[in-house]
Amino acid sequence: MPSARRVAILALLLLAAVASSGTDTRDVVRGVPRQAAGRPPGEPPMVPPPVVAPLPPLVPVGARTPTTIPAAPPGAPLPLPAIAAPATPAAALPSGAELLAVGSRKGQSIALINPATGAQLRRIDVGVPVVNLAAAPDGQTLWAFDDNPGEGDFQVVDLVKGERQGARRLRNGPRAAAFSSDGLRAFVALGGTNEAPPAPAALSFVNANGDEFGHVDIGRQVPGVQLRRQLSAVVTAAGQSGDAVYVAGRGSGAVWALDAGSGKLLAEIEVGGGPLALLADPPRRHVYAIADTTDELVEIDADTQRIVARVGLPGRPAAAAQVPGGPVYVVGPDEGELWVVVPDDPAPVQRIALGHEPVGVALSRDGSKVYVANRADGTVAVVDAATQRPTRTFAVGDDPTVVAVIGRPTATPAATTIPTPAAPTPTPTIVASATAAPAEGRPEEHLLPGMVSETFVPDAAFPVPMAFAPDQRLFYGERLTGKIRVVANGRLLPEPFYSFGVSDDPETGLLGIVLDPAFAQNHYVYAYYTQVQGGGAQSGGPNGSNQVVRLTDVGNKGTNLTRILRDLPSGPEHNAGTMRFGPDGKLYVSIGDCQCAGASQDLGTPSGKILRVNADGSIPPDNPFVNQPGKYPAVWAYGLRNPFSFDFHPVTHALFADENGPGDNDELNVVVRGGNYGWPPSGFQNQPGLIDPIAVMNPTIGPTGLTFYTGDQIPEWKNDLFYCDWHQGQLRRIRLAAGSFDRITSEEVVKLGCSVNVVTGPDGALYWSDPNGIYRIRRASAPALPAVAPDPTRATATATPALPAGTRAEDRDVDVTLSEWKLVPSRTRVPAGKIRLTAENVGVTPHALQIVGQGVDVSTPVFNRGEGREVDVDLPPGAYRLICPIPGHAAQGMAAELQVVGG
Repeated sequence: MPSARRVAILALLLLAAVASSGTDTRDVVRGVPRQAAGRPPGEPPMVPPPVVAPLPPLVPVGARTPTTIPAAPPGAPLPLPAIAAPATPAAALPSGAELLAVGSRKGQSIALINPATGAQLRRIDVGVPVVNLAAAPDGQTLWAFDDNPGEGDFQVVDLVKGERQGARRLRNGPRAAAFSSDGLRAFVALGGTNEAPPAPAALSFVNANGDEFGHVDIGRQVPGVQLRRQLSAVVTAAGQSGDAVYVAGRGSGAVWALDAGSGKLLAEIEVGGGPLALLADPPRRHVYAIADTTDELVEIDADTQRIVARVGLPGRPAAAAQVPGGPVYVVGPDEGELWVVVPDDPAPVQRIALGHEPVGVALSRDGSKVYVANRADGTVAVVDAATQRPTRTFAVGDDPTVVAVIGRPTATPAATTIPTPAAPTPTPTIVASATAAPAEGRPEEHLLPGMVSETFVPDAAFPVPMAFAPDQRLFYGERLTGKIRVVANGRLLPEPFYSFGVSDDPETGLLGIVLDPAFAQNHYVYAYYTQVQGGGAQSGGPNGSNQVVRLTDVGNKGTNLTRILRDLPSGPEHNAGTMRFGPDGKLYVSIGDCQCAGASQDLGTPSGKILRVNADGSIPPDNPFVNQPGKYPAVWAYGLRNPFSFDFHPVTHALFADENGPGDNDELNVVVRGGNYGWPPSGFQNQPGLIDPIAVMNPTIGPTGLTFYTGDQIPEWKNDLFYCDWHQGQLRRIRLAAGSFDRITSEEVVKLGCSVNVVTGPDGALYWSDPNGIYRIRRASAPALPAVAPDPTRATATATPALPAGTRAEDRDVDVTLSEWKLVPSRTRVPAGKIRLTAENVGVTPHALQIVGQGVDVSTPVFNRGEGREVDVDLPPGAYRLICPIPGHAAQGMAAELQVVGG
């Protein structure tokens, strides 16, 4: 389209407020890249969202190259005079058509500006860092929001008096508001908190005074798991059945559409990235979501709640504004530009150079002027919408973050609030897709139709690390024996690949195995283990240091042991031990705080860190703390308590790690170079420089093995994240936001029993383990690796040896953890004589502990979650059974064997 003609059409759209034409253009798809709506191939929703059917795959449909309208060199300051008008004396604000409200984060204030002259009419101290504004439909009040996770209220400004009126108390971090079409109610997005546990994200229904009369929790949650929704934007739009409310979850990559009258969920729309702004466009019957990470404008049909198009933006967006029916204006702070997108128009995205880090944008009521808040120099730039050129700037004060156009009231009214509906009906609370298990039941499993779960290696001895070779052999490690075992062609090889002398303290032993990316050529196998004190070859006994070594596979035997990382710190617990080769070819290693919490923040030690080294153990020169005096050069990220496992996303290559928390929460983190994850003791407190988790598990579940599913056998799970948990014994599946894959949209329990590790097999099945074996989930009709048949002689061949001489007093102590539905002792063999068993209930239902065998039958009373009981008993040599005697619990897996040896 010729430039002059395009400018003319834009001017008509803006100045005449053109209504939509009779031609339905909602399915026109264009952009850079503009794509047909939907999800990437092979990514159906985890739980089909209400109303909306699965979307078709994204299909790129052509290039749309952004063009720049010359105004100033890219990123350069505007060559325009800045007007620094002093504030007028404190008096009633003059009447007029409209004014600007500019919020300041650093200044914790709102400046009221006359946009015609740039004069500052009033600066109102609101006492909070302002990041969002919402003008009430009465034209008399302005609501101001901050982003402090600990806050539970928002500020109300009286525009007639030009002063702060007070605060309205809600809860859970109010972030943004929108109003119903009749002005009788408002919808406030509650972003949640950073507390432990964090409060859930919700949409609050309030009257015009700001008083809540109902709320709706947003997003599906597995009981005990709080996903970080971070609701940040809300807008109302007319739909086929009345008003709908759209809420954006910046932390989840999703937008939720709800009925504005009842709060009923209409659709969960996975837009990808972090939707940070929402706009309603009634003439086109569209809602627009502006998403970071993917750097897109996502067009949503307001009648069907389906994504109909995506427009690629030139960079990272920060805010957006629109006069309905006109272009959408988006600011890009990194480029210092204002971008102009005309929906349903194949013309390129226009780029207007501004400089000064633009972060906020608003339009005049008639659409003729665009106001852009520039953080870097404390100004607002005025852009002529018809010519798309900046005309002037004026100073507004320090750190402007948001700008809004509001109607200036003409007089003080008799009543400054809109009446509340006579009898507002409390809105229903949305029920999560997965509900808590009943006291005597087990949580629901979510296996897909046609899938089976079966045993792959029976009677495995506490298999923690697992790794498949290119030739389909499985290498796995026995935590307590220190043996690496090999499974080949459906047979567990009788001789171990290698045996280490390992500690048998509660969280020590053979903890990690990884194969070299070039294993087919060099046959390298890497192992992480906690050696026994003194470095002996006999397994069992107190912990020595952690070691990372490399072996060479020669005929199913480990040879040529080479030290990679020597004498890493260790503790009886919190040793982590997962190893992965990253997409960059470097070896990443997790190590816990080794029960020394302060070490996690100490950059001079590897404890509480994720390490990154070359395959031979040398230090990559681009590590974040290399060549810094007093800092351990292998550190990649720190502030971690016990990062049991991690994996790299197969598309984005981002590193995802789980985290075993203390008594209040576990975490799932996206780990970045040099990142500090806050242990200890900050946890979820709002402190500068700490990186928040993307999910919190509360009460603790003890997340263990973690992997991305990369097989082709189950396309519905492609690129989904799976992890096991120790306390509940569940295999959990996480769906990440489409396109960006950096935020969680939903989670579910797939299978009960997984408590140790999970990996994708070369046959496309998903393999997982518990202390007694290795199992898999696969399609019944798909080819699979041959499973290992049970060996009837194995029990005799692996009879537990007697404890070595020099048994310590603490070897007679057994800690027993009880949860749904597991019973796990800290030791499986003890010396005969006086034994002390300490039981702890970390589950959600009552439990008890019973010891049976050799004529002994002793039981504790029933005790509840968070409680413990202790039993002292004399046990002669022999086999004993530890069970939970509550009816049905032992049958559901709450049982373990205890071998008493010696005399």
